[in-house]
This record gives sequence, structure tokens and C-alpha cells, in this order.
Amino acid sequence: MTKSTTPPSIVDILSDAYAALNRAPWVLLVPLLINAYLWFGAGVSLAPIVAQTSAMVREIEPDGTSASDINDVRAQTLMILDEIAKVDMRGQLAWLNVVPYAIYTFRAAGASADALGLPYIVAMSVPLVKSNTSEIADSLALLSWIVLINVVALLASGAFLEFARGGVTRNPDWRHIPVRIARTVAVLFLYAVLMAAAIVLLFIPLSIFVMLLFGASPAFGAFVVFIGAGVWLWVGIYIGFTREVMVLAQIGPIRAVQASVQIVRVSFWRTLALLMILLVIAAGSGVIFTGLIDSLIGRIAVVVVGTYLMTGLVMARLRFVQLQLSQTTAVARPNGV
Repeated sequence: MTKSTTPPSIVDILSDAYAALNRAPWVLLVPLLINAYLWFGAGVSLAPIVAQTSAMVREIEPDGTSASDINDVRAQTLMILDEIAKVDMRGQLAWLNVVPYAIYTFRAAGASADALGLPYIVAMSVPLVKSNTSEIADSLALLSWIVLINVVALLASGAFLEFARGGVTRNPDWRHIPVRIARTVAVLFLYAVLMAAAIVLLFIPLSIFVMLLFGASPAFGAFVVFIGAGVWLWVGIYIGFTREVMVLAQIGPIRAVQASVQIVRVSFWRTLALLMILLVIAAGSGVIFTGLIDSLIGRIAVVVVGTYLMTGLVMARLRFVQLQLSQTTAVARPNGV
């Protein structure tokens, strides 16, 4: 007869995660280095490219009955471009990064796939200082920066996740850590390729379909886009633990996606509770820390405290998945998981 046990509460999981982080402070090494660089290193700006794009947008001369609508779209586009020109793009271009940020960043390749994974503090932006900024003036330079940033981000992510896994499982496995890091880097890259391929294959036909809908009925087209965004977020929640599964169970991305779906399906409301608590903590931290970034001491505090806080949230996700894997036969688990 199987003895039933009450699963730990979300508060217990958070407590376990920070206790694990306190026992394994080396987990903070990679995030501290990354965040110190982001806050105090030279920024990267797209201002020259944005200026060229803005000039092209301003040259558009609308005519006919749609002139007013086109002018509105042009004004909104120019506003968005102006905001992009003011943003440090290092975090934005690090599409393969999973190291927690003590800043706000929208990871174009991972935000929807992670679905409230929140490896960053909400609404915290690093001020862009022109005297300490590298400006990207052409597409070749942009491509070079993208490759460089993502290679570094991928290597850092592999090391960080392996350190975090060792902290959560209390089994760092130092003798084999280079091999484990290399394997984690490989599966992270494969997962990114898999997601990119899925997005491209879906994006092209769906974009054509939505454009046709907008042409026939703008209101219905907007409704379809809204529904589509909701579906994409829903899918993202179900596959959102894929990286944690890959690291803890040492399996490939396809099986990890299946396991992530199984975890959420079995514990849907617990998953939502965890994600909502992560969102509240990340958003609240952004509000509190925003008042500290005007001074050097405040920025140092943001880097140290913010890194500790967000790393603990990442480890909470790992701890949650570890507990779920121990209760499911979705994947075969190696020793130590």
C-alpha cells in the first residue's frame, strides 16, 4: 500500500531554494560576474541603425483615405524606435542566456517559450551612458555582436545551470563538471534551435494569414492576434520547465519538452501559483530597486542583492521540477536527481 505524502507548499519550495543557495554560494559566481558587467561595463547601442530606420519611416508619404491610419502607425513606430535607441542592447541580444539578470530585459527568443520564467527583475533598466557605450552602425557589426554575446551567454548559462543543479541536488559532482557543463551547453543550444525552427515554421504562414485578416477586417484581425498571444502564453507555460528538466534529468530537448508538459498537466494550479509568486517578487523588486540606481553604492546593492534574489528564484524552479520528477515516471532519472 502506497503511503501518500503532502507535497511541499510553494513557500516551502522557495525556502528550500534559498537554503540550498546559502549552502552553495558558488552558484552566485556566474550571475554576479554577468550582472557586474551589465551594470558597470561598456554598453551596446543600436542608435546609429535606429536613426537610419527612423529616417526611412519619416520618408513614407501616405495618401488616400488611409493617410490618417498610416500617420498614426508611423508615429507609434518612431516612438518605439526612439525608445530602442536609448536601451542597452547587451541583455536584449543575449537570446541564449538563462543566467538571472538584476535588470529588465526582453529576450526575444526565449520570453514566450519561458512563460514567466522571469530570470530578470521586472522594470529595472541599466542606464545607457554614451561615454561608455559601443554603437552598432551596420548589419555586419550587429551580427558580430549577436554571435559574440550569445556564445558567451551560452557558455555562462551552461556553467550556471550546472552549478545550480549541484546546489539543489546537493551533488555538485566536481570531477565531471566540465563534461556536464559541455553537455548542458549542447542541449541548451539544441533546444534553442528547436524553438527557433518551430517559431519560423509557424510565424511565416501565420503572419500571412493575419495580414489577410487585417485586410478584410482589422477588428477581427486584432481579436485573432489577441487569442493567438493567449495560446502562445499557454503553450509557453506548459513547456516552460524544459531547461530545468534537461539539466536535472540529463535528457535531450524533445523528451524534456514532453516531461515539462507532463509536470504542468499533473500540477497545473501549483505551477500557476509558483509562476505568480515569481512574478510578484520580480515586479516588487524592480519597484524597490529603481530608487537605488542613482548612486554607486545603490547600484552595487542592486547587483549583489538582485543577483541573490533572482538566483534563488531560478533555484526554486529547479527545486519545483526536482520534486515533480521524483513523483512522475515521465522520464528516467539518474542518481542524484
